[in-house]
Amino acid sequence: MGRSAVSHSLRSFSLRCLALLGPSLLLGLTACAPSAPRPPLGAAPFHLAALGDSFASGQGAPNQNFSWWKPFWTPSWDDKRCNRSNHSPTAMAVQQLVKQGYDVTLEPEAALACSGASIERGLLGPYNGPEPPPGAAPLPAQVDALKGLLSRSPATHVGAVTLSAGGNDILFEYIVLMCIVSQDCSLSRPLIELRLGELPAALDALADALASTAIPANRIFVLEYPDPTRDSDDSYCDHEPVGDALGGISRENAEWASSYVLPRLNSALCEAAKRNGWNYVDRIATRFDQHGWCAKDNWINTVNESLSHQRHFRGGMHPDPEGYTAIGERLAAALKPLIDGQTPPPVTSCPPVPQG
Repeated sequence: MGRSAVSHSLRSFSLRCLALLGPSLLLGLTACAPSAPRPPLGAAPFHLAALGDSFASGQGAPNQNFSWWKPFWTPSWDDKRCNRSNHSPTAMAVQQLVKQGYDVTLEPEAALACSGASIERGLLGPYNGPEPPPGAAPLPAQVDALKGLLSRSPATHVGAVTLSAGGNDILFEYIVLMCIVSQDCSLSRPLIELRLGELPAALDALADALASTAIPANRIFVLEYPDPTRDSDDSYCDHEPVGDALGGISRENAEWASSYVLPRLNSALCEAAKRNGWNYVDRIATRFDQHGWCAKDNWINTVNESLSHQRHFRGGMHPDPEGYTAIGERLAAALKPLIDGQTPPPVTSCPPVPQG
């Protein structure tokens, strides 16, 4: 049989196959032709940038914990100076989205969050980082570094920015220390109220600086802080665990931190998102119910765990990899509509702040 006859026979077969399928064409088409490859979900690639403090850098969850077998190489970090790890919330969100078929990236040069950073010192101004090399110059402000990234690589479009900020501005470490050493950590209330009063203006200054990067405000995702204070039965941690520095925190102090400090901090972030057109990633605090530092299945590191895993205390009162995975899941869910081409809805209301 000649080549033209073969081609004619194949065309005839195809036509007969289509005719036989009739209304079942969509269901049976694969019987006549190979299926097309599944198109990728969302825009490809979608680049993220991560800014902020220790809760954005992955403090408390090194890439690899300290090991006596590898004392000179552990703990390992993506960036030791900033205690930045591949368990950070944004990195975990990327991992979740990639599993779902999205082409999303967090390039190393776009991972700018640094443990200990505040808005003034770290985000808007230079900062040394918690473990600077001897004689090293301060790190540039994260917003300036983001501008530099965009100017150096105009083809690498940053589709969204993730942000965790505010905790160090209200003296997070000081609050923890006061709760450990004092029978009444609410003694720090006047100072905390002063800092909380200054926080909205600082967040608005950060919004103005981010606006100068030309990244639209509705592509900035600010993270709610987790609540670290709950035991396995959802009660407040009370002098637990025994033998750990955090065991010095009474139930009353844990409850005060949870019901007074945390709601006001998160409310300030939500209201800033509402004013400035950011996205507010909520339902993070409640994800840590029954997973506080004293819980059997704790997602918040104790001080002893930090010393064991990192050889320093800074990872205490910060999430472990499971905790960052939970935050990453919430962040991934918030990012998905944007990656799919939808316009994120504006923040129209924030939870009321408890009285007292």
